[in-house]
Amino acid sequence: LHSVALRHESPSRFLLLHPDSEAAKELSRMAHKGDERVIPKHIRDSIDKLWELNRDGYRIEVALYGFQPILRIALVNDKVAHVGLYNDGSFGEQSAQVVLTSLKKDSTYFRACSRYMKSVWDAADHVDLKTTKPPSEC
Repeated sequence: LHSVALRHESPSRFLLLHPDSEAAKELSRMAHKGDERVIPKHIRDSIDKLWELNRDGYRIEVALYGFQPILRIALVNDKVAHVGLYNDGSFGEQSAQVVLTSLKKDSTYFRACSRYMKSVWDAADHVDLKTTKPPSEC
């Protein structure tokens, strides 16, 4: 993250599940024996860490979506993508993933992933990282 965020002129974008969403609570209940607080807390902690990095000069943008995700897509750069499916009992990096390397920016797969991510990004709630306090304290 550090080297990518510092090297690129455009910001690194992080699209996270909204910690106050029913989807976050449901995922938490499924993964943590009925406790709906665990995953929302992890998400809030992640947002605060991204706020710290932004404050330290890394170019970062964060947006939050509120629905149950089906795909986990990480477009690392215009050549590498990690794609996985969420299913009951597996979350985040624990879910089965395919790592695609040597993608071409104009490939059909890359364009499809980019379009999907853009549509979710555009519809999401954007987090203001320019606050003087971490978002969890605002």
